[in-house]
Amino acid sequence: IQNLLRNAMRYCEKRIQIGVQVIGGGCEIWVDDDGIGIPDDERERIFEPFYRLDRSRDRATGGFGLGLAISRRALEAQGGTLTVESSPLGGARFRLWLPAMA
Repeated sequence: IQNLLRNAMRYCEKRIQIGVQVIGGGCEIWVDDDGIGIPDDERERIFEPFYRLDRSRDRATGGFGLGLAISRRALEAQGGTLTVESSPLGGARFRLWLPAMA
């Protein structure tokens, strides 16, 4: 969650919104921003280690392209998921899902 919030703060224009919902056998958390978003054809690639969108390669944004890859793998190791889609705010929505612990 910390990585998703940091990314949202880095790429938003003015607004970030966080939501939480307990559904079925788990918990869903989403982080929305009002930035420029992520093109459809790059949405899966951003979870690859060291992959960075062209617009994020300048020094001002920093990073090595590992945060989202590590976040996704950590969630998958716990039976969860991490996906990205368009946000109602106009930018990106990162959706995290974790199963309830039995």
